[in-house]
Amino acid sequence: MSIMSVQEPAWLQEARTRARRTFETSELPYWDRTEIRPFDPARFAPAAAPSYDLPSLPAAAARKGGILCDLATAAAEHGDLLRKHLGSLLPAERGRFEALHLASLRGGVFVYVPDGVEIEEPLTIGLHVATEGALCAPHVLVVLGEAASVSLVHRGDGGRGCMLLPSVEAEVGDAARLRFVDVQSFATDAVNYTARRGRLGRDSSLEWVLGDMGSRVVRASTESVLAGTGGQSRSLLVFFGSGNQHFDLALTMSHTGARTDANMLTKGVLKDRARSVYRGTSDIEAGSKNCNSQQSAKTLHLGGEVRSDSIPALFIDEYELSAGHAATVGKVDDEQLFYMKSRGLPEVEALRLIVEGFLNPLIERIPIAAVRQDLAALIDSKLAGGDQE
Repeated sequence: MSIMSVQEPAWLQEARTRARRTFETSELPYWDRTEIRPFDPARFAPAAAPSYDLPSLPAAAARKGGILCDLATAAAEHGDLLRKHLGSLLPAERGRFEALHLASLRGGVFVYVPDGVEIEEPLTIGLHVATEGALCAPHVLVVLGEAASVSLVHRGDGGRGCMLLPSVEAEVGDAARLRFVDVQSFATDAVNYTARRGRLGRDSSLEWVLGDMGSRVVRASTESVLAGTGGQSRSLLVFFGSGNQHFDLALTMSHTGARTDANMLTKGVLKDRARSVYRGTSDIEAGSKNCNSQQSAKTLHLGGEVRSDSIPALFIDEYELSAGHAATVGKVDDEQLFYMKSRGLPEVEALRLIVEGFLNPLIERIPIAAVRQDLAALIDSKLAGGDQE
């Protein structure tokens, strides 16, 4: 069922129309280090709806008012709640592609966890884009009430020849806890503009676990707005580029509340002719006293004609704080590789062990075993050249 249907409420039709006007009147943004021309919507067929595999909400959570459904159902049955939050963190005015996303919205997921409801087992959402050569703009909206908690695992694939515009909005109430896992292995001829943004209340926590493996060109931004006093946010990002893939990945921690804490950990691997751009930003506003914001990014080159650019940044308008950043790029040690091969290991197996030793310290921090296994399988496929074009 598409969110674009005869049952669509008038307010959503109006929001879509306003977003289209905003897109049509907006200027083309300038992207340094990433070519914007592949993201021309005129090159793609009209917006198409993806398909979702949705889990069942635990019965106890459903009895207390919890919601997990597609956006079309949310628009029909939970319109007031959806209207309040849809586009609140990623409005059309935020940028040209945010506007295009809202104008082209054809499917998504709505998750609502009421005050005091804790869901212990992770909930897995499967996104599949079966349409080829079309524009696709799936949306995930998560709203957590006070002292609520949930872990969501979002897994996306398909999208051959598509322009993908996935978005995630997360409202995390006071003392609430959200872990959002987002692993994408979209087709390696797709272009992908991903926007994720979460807003944290007092004493709340938001953890992003991100795996970028697919798409030909990726421009992705993930931001936590630490608005409430005592909020905590962490991001764990793993990427693996091969063939001609280009990843432009931005992480931002925006501190507006006092005593907030943030940590960004990124590790990536490049081979063949792949390229990556890492943009890590700690934005600390005046009044965010006694906050802490740290970031670390490391990239491993497996030979070939790869290139990686790391651009960490600190924007500080406060005095009482702790902040820092580090970024490193390194190649495989030729002597180590030679030694392993001299002991009878094929080069592919030797490289696999080196990559595992590099990525595992980060992957082992992911508390969900199924996600660790999923990432390991995708990494093995990359090393074996399974997605080459």
